[in-house]
Amino acid sequence: ALARRAHVRYVLAADVSEAGEDVVVTARLIDGVTGKELGGERRAIGRAHQRDDRSLLVSRVTGAARVLFQTAEGHRVAADPAAATDPRSLVTRADLIFSGPGRPASLATERDAMLAARKLYEEARERDATLVAAWTGHMFTLNWEYWNDFASGRNDAVIAEMDRDSRRAIALDERDPTAWYARAAALATQWQWAAAFEASDRAIELDPTRSRFRLHRSFLYYMSGRPLEALEEIGRSLSRDDADGEYLLYACHSHLHLGEFQEALQKCRRAVAGHNTYWVHLDLAVAYAQTGDLARARDAGSELMRRVPDFTIARFEAKRFSDNPVWAEQVRARFIPGLRAAGVPDG
Repeated sequence: ALARRAHVRYVLAADVSEAGEDVVVTARLIDGVTGKELGGERRAIGRAHQRDDRSLLVSRVTGAARVLFQTAEGHRVAADPAAATDPRSLVTRADLIFSGPGRPASLATERDAMLAARKLYEEARERDATLVAAWTGHMFTLNWEYWNDFASGRNDAVIAEMDRDSRRAIALDERDPTAWYARAAALATQWQWAAAFEASDRAIELDPTRSRFRLHRSFLYYMSGRPLEALEEIGRSLSRDDADGEYLLYACHSHLHLGEFQEALQKCRRAVAGHNTYWVHLDLAVAYAQTGDLARARDAGSELMRRVPDFTIARFEAKRFSDNPVWAEQVRARFIPGLRAAGVPDG
């Protein structure tokens, strides 16, 4: 009844309890019309670390609640896509295709999903050119293309379009944190590291609960030749028993840049379960090769090539993902020999 009076579709309920030595927060999403519980998430921290980890717990509960909402809204739209043609519903449909729970696992099908999502973002922009989420969503499809298309080199056209989309999003709403996150990603492709960090800081300032924003900050550190600071950033964002695949992958990647191959291997092995992208297998190929396990290195190299048939060492170098000389030297000295030993073709 309260939801109907307030004209809201969803209600978020949460409670705090104790379970042994843990403090537990449970969040539940409820359909405001039917009263049906649509999903729930549970997060816990040890009582001994409650003061240290409180902000992390708040961030994770908020993030879990956001996922609950996005999933529920995605299911609502997917149940009747023919009726979901207003701009915001088009964006929701695109989000569900591009980054939802049913996201495809292979690069080829991911590419098809990305293009389908891009078309919906473009349709949403045509219907409402002021909708920030349509511009940022479109920008991230371009970002996907930038990082996954090895046949087209650096692709200046894609970089320029990312710049345009992110600028437009901020011009529409300079208080939208995702617009600043998109801007940071676009600036990184242009090697404008200081400006990318400033945009990242702005995104975090506007919404400190988004773990992805801090994850992206760790990415900016190692891409600009500062892998130790990347690991420090990851350490501030992970709880003591966390198994988040994307964080583990970024930690693995940072350890590889530092030449800490055993540590990299431990992180990458754990990352596969939660973030099974081609980058995990690229890093595993390097880590196995650099620790002398050539059989497993070749297996990882084969999986990399299965997922990205266009990948070669020459194309990887031609992408020039960073202009930082420290990054470039670490790639030349640690990644390239590892990929070569794993059987990845040179050109």
